[in-house]
Order: sequence, then structure tokens, then C-alpha cells
Amino acid sequence: MAASGPTSPYWQLAYGRMGEAVTGLDEIAQAVSLVVRTPVASIPGFPSFGCEAFSQLDRPITTAIPKMIQAVYLALRTWEPRIDVLRVGVTPVRLGSVIISVVWAPKGSAEEIGQLILLGSAA
Repeated sequence: MAASGPTSPYWQLAYGRMGEAVTGLDEIAQAVSLVVRTPVASIPGFPSFGCEAFSQLDRPITTAIPKMIQAVYLALRTWEPRIDVLRVGVTPVRLGSVIISVVWAPKGSAEEIGQLILLGSAA
């Protein structure tokens, strides 16, 4: 008996949900989060993947926020070619933590997707 799996050409395993897959816009949203939350040089064998926003978490907020916004734009343009990044915002939560808001649209679509990503410690 053949195993049943995702029918979409784009899919990946769902993070935190054992044995489940995400497809479509959910898969793209998961990929966006993965790009933003991965520090550059943190994956052996793939050191250029990720986002430089992490390197700004311990810097003064007035200089860190513009650099984080720029880093998120650049990382998503580089690593997620299926989307157009429309807006990026950064909101400090506490020392060492920010919420990054990303508004994106799938390439060729007018549909806007808003996404919040916690960067830093959750505690």
C-alpha cells in the first residue's frame, strides 16, 4: 500500500507537530519564520543561510531596530523567492526580545499575509 503524502509541490514537515506536513500558504509562512529565526552561520554546511537580525538583539534599540528591519528584508529576499516583502516592523518586548512583524504577499498575488515572529527569549 502506497503512503499518502502532501499533494502540493511545496511542502515541509510542520514544526512542533510530529508527523504532520504544511502546504500552501502555511508552508510559506513556516519558511518565512524559519528564515527570520535562524541566525546566520548557525547551520553547519550552510553558513550563509539565515538572518542577521539576531546579531542586533544586544545593541541599543535606536540603532538595532533599523538594522533588524533591513536584515529581515534582505534575508527574505535572498532565501524566500516565492514572496514579495511588503512591510517589516520591530517591536521591543523586553530586554533581548523583539516581535518582528512581516507583511508579505505570494509572488504574483495581491493577497497580503501578516505574520508575527518572536525573536529572542520567550521567558
